[in-house]
Amino acid sequence: MTQFRRLSTLFTLCLLAFATQTAGAAGTNIPQDSIDIREGGTDYKVTFSLTAGDLVHFGNGVDCGSGHKTSPPTGAGRFYDHCHVNYTLDKTGTDEMGNTRTVTAPKIKAYYNSKYSGYTPSGSEDVRTNCHAHAFGKSTWIQDPSYIDADEYTAASGWSDVEVLRGEGVVHSIKVTSSTEGSIGYTVKTSEKNGPSRVYSATWGYSSPPGSNVKLKKK
Repeated sequence: MTQFRRLSTLFTLCLLAFATQTAGAAGTNIPQDSIDIREGGTDYKVTFSLTAGDLVHFGNGVDCGSGHKTSPPTGAGRFYDHCHVNYTLDKTGTDEMGNTRTVTAPKIKAYYNSKYSGYTPSGSEDVRTNCHAHAFGKSTWIQDPSYIDADEYTAASGWSDVEVLRGEGVVHSIKVTSSTEGSIGYTVKTSEKNGPSRVYSATWGYSSPPGSNVKLKKK
């Protein structure tokens, strides 16, 4: 389906909400996580407890032992800010009102399907990766993509060479799979993940390129 609206209208924060942290051997163990679900037609944010090793954060410059580092065209790469998500669903916790609820893949799907109405969904829900991982082609949850931006990407001059799109002031990355200019404007095809969601794709039409988005291309 072709969407005739600004890409930024559905940008949402996709960062993990870090609570009290405990230092691990190589990274930082995160004791809980929160995931949005939809149950019975109502949206809930469910927070659940984790055990050591379930969710481990590695900041910029910290070697996680799995080779998660940037790939610049020249020179050595740098270890980027990311998380290893080692837990699997289902997870039981509490919603904002203290009620017990269980996070399941179908409930995550219901939540994001409602947010991405009109998009074409594909794949399955995956708690291990987020929007940055999908947009930049990485295999882990990326907490802060600034090292990847600096080492692997540069500003795109126009829509013909855009590969990643980001909303200004909102930390959400979208993969641009194609962009073409026709007689009546621009057609941009996008593919995105939002937190633990599956992938959602759309085609956007513009009379002129939107100016409120950061456009990136590979160096």
